[in-house]
Amino acid sequence: MGGFDPLIVFSNCDAIEVFVGGKLLGRFQPDGETSPHLLPHAPFNATGFKSFWGDHRRDDLRIVGYVNDRPAAEQRIAVDGVRHALELSADDAELRADGADRTRLGFCIADRCGNRLPYTNQPVSFAVAGPAELIRENPFALMGDRQRCT
Repeated sequence: MGGFDPLIVFSNCDAIEVFVGGKLLGRFQPDGETSPHLLPHAPFNATGFKSFWGDHRRDDLRIVGYVNDRPAAEQRIAVDGVRHALELSADDAELRADGADRTRLGFCIADRCGNRLPYTNQPVSFAVAGPAELIRENPFALMGDRQRCT
């Protein structure tokens, strides 16, 4: 977060509030002058970070989006960008276990706020307990953030 001023936020909200470490940096409106007619909703240019850093350089970012002056969305971004969790999803919730059934697993690495880490380059290993078999390379080289994780 240290080098972004302005921080450009894409949203279909009417307004956003940006917080750093729980302290309000400001409330911002869409910037239709800088990006006229390029998108259905103009992006937001959140400014003021350079004068705000001081004690907040290592604090997380929180953005709250408003529609009709009511909170409609919130996004938290961890300042450290450290790997925190491996998220896993399966195409099928149940298998017949008849020896022929299979499913595909998707996985991604996320920070402590639940955001996918798009530039991770982390090998991931899996193990199976019970009557199952992994079909694919193991460990798996997770390149470019994800393998179909929603």
